[in-house]
Amino acid sequence: MLRFFSLQAILLLWNAAIVWRRESHSLANSLTLYLGILIVIMPFVVSLINQHLPTFWAALLITFPGLCVLYAIFWFYNYLTVLVLYQAYWPRHNKDFIIVLGAGLMNGDQVTPLLAQRIDKGIQFYQKQRQKKRQNTNYYFIRWSRWRRNCPRG
Repeated sequence: MLRFFSLQAILLLWNAAIVWRRESHSLANSLTLYLGILIVIMPFVVSLINQHLPTFWAALLITFPGLCVLYAIFWFYNYLTVLVLYQAYWPRHNKDFIIVLGAGLMNGDQVTPLLAQRIDKGIQFYQKQRQKKRQNTNYYFIRWSRWRRNCPRG
C-alpha cells in the first residue's frame, strides 16, 4: 500500500511540474501539486498525531484527512479512466458543427498551450471532415467569460 501511495505522489508531482511549466499558476492548475504534497507529508503528520494525542482524538484527526485524500484519488482515477476511454473513441467525420471549448488565457490575452492544442485539434478534425464530406462545416470557438472582461470591445 505504501508503494501505491508513493507512486501516486510521484505521478501527481510530475504532472504538477508539467502543468506548472505549460499553464498559468491558478488554483485549478495546482490541485495535483497540492494533492501530491499532501500524500507525501501525510505519513509524517499521522505519526506526529499518534505520538502526541490520545487515541480517540488521533483516530478522529487521522481518519478525516485520510478519507479526503482517498476521495480525491478516487476522482483522479475516474478522470484517468475517462481519459483512456476518450482516447479509444474516434468520432465519425459526419458532423454538422465543430465546437472548440475555450480555456484560460495567460495574462488575459495570451493563448495557453492547452487552448492552442484544442484549436489545432479542431482544425485538424475540420480539415479531415472537409476532405471526406466535401461540404463546409460550421466551426465555433466558445470563449471563456474571464477573457471577455479583459478583452477590449470593438
